[in-house]
Amino acid sequence: LKESVENYAKIAQKSGLDGVVCSAEESDMIYKLTGDDFLRITPGIRLAGGDVGDQKRVMTPDAAARNHSSGIVVGR
Repeated sequence: LKESVENYAKIAQKSGLDGVVCSAEESDMIYKLTGDDFLRITPGIRLAGGDVGDQKRVMTPDAAARNHSSGIVVGR
């Protein structure tokens, strides 16, 4: 998964895109690879102790910020 995420992030940046939608779990890795000017928008954000529903890769807003998410998507 890591290699695929790195590849797609590099391709997106080289293609002139402003950023990607990615899991907050990969946001820090993409930040280190592409720099701060490349956006990382992360869905799957839930409050601590909140219902995660059918989501498997969720993170709190605080944790997403620590992982260098540029923007978050809360809820559905």
